[in-house]
Amino acid sequence: MSDNIEGQDKRIGNTRTLIADAWLSLVEEGYVEPTAQAVADRAKVGRRTVFVHFRDLNSLHRHAAELHLQRIAALLVVPAATGSFDDRVNRFVAARVALFERATPIRKASAAVQARSQMADAMMAVADQSLGSDTSKMFEAELDLFSPVDRHIVESALHVATSWASWNQLRARQNIDVVTGSLVMARHIRSLLR
Repeated sequence: MSDNIEGQDKRIGNTRTLIADAWLSLVEEGYVEPTAQAVADRAKVGRRTVFVHFRDLNSLHRHAAELHLQRIAALLVVPAATGSFDDRVNRFVAARVALFERATPIRKASAAVQARSQMADAMMAVADQSLGSDTSKMFEAELDLFSPVDRHIVESALHVATSWASWNQLRARQNIDVVTGSLVMARHIRSLLR
């Protein structure tokens, strides 16, 4: 009996992952708001099956985003805040750019539903706060040289310069390639902290 229940639980988990993978693949192809039917077609399941496993598309979005975070966990590791300033800038920018390039489709999908989804809005706010905190830790030595008032201003500008929103502005709005975008981000950091 226990084996039967475990097998059933595993099949349910596999189907949920299959559906979430279908959503992720559609988003990575540029569909910012995949429909339940598109997800079902990609997963090769019935549309009803999507809603058997997920209450609504928001819960599917949340599950897929969590799955995506698990898969990109290695990109979320912040480089050590050691070495020269230039070395830290270069390592930080390389890590941040790799993360943003991988996360951009999910960020765009979250942004598309942010106004009507408290969950998407909260997830993006947490991500942005975490990225800002990581940036401050990486450049703590330089930020400590400013007065408290100036530090707050510079730190805020640094968070904006190294944010996904700024990266998206460069890549999607200004059509700047990854290498040039990386140089722009590094220039912003150096300009703010030197």
